[in-house]
Amino acid sequence: IRGDEVAGYEVRNLIRTLTPGIKGVTIKLVRIYTGNQFNGYVFEIVNVTKDQKLFINVQNLMLGDPNVAILSAVDQDVIEPETTGNHKTYLRIVAKPTSIYNDLKLPIQVVDKRS
Repeated sequence: IRGDEVAGYEVRNLIRTLTPGIKGVTIKLVRIYTGNQFNGYVFEIVNVTKDQKLFINVQNLMLGDPNVAILSAVDQDVIEPETTGNHKTYLRIVAKPTSIYNDLKLPIQVVDKRS
């Protein structure tokens, strides 16, 4: 999770852009941990809107169908607009080894729109 080498897991740093289907949000996969028992994913989530705060609800996150995510955490669940300094966060997911990173369904909603 902190970027450390983990015994029994292969770590790959990469950049894979995902299409979240949510206007104003970009998601990039930046690191994958693969092992026999679990896979781990680190995603960078960026709010590219100019006037909206976004809320990430990790409790309703799904990775695949059925959901194979075991544990997920986000650095900050509210992401500020792009015009502020807090417009980016990292999402970390631990999942079953059968998981596929691009089958992510991330529930994001607008919590504040500035006029």
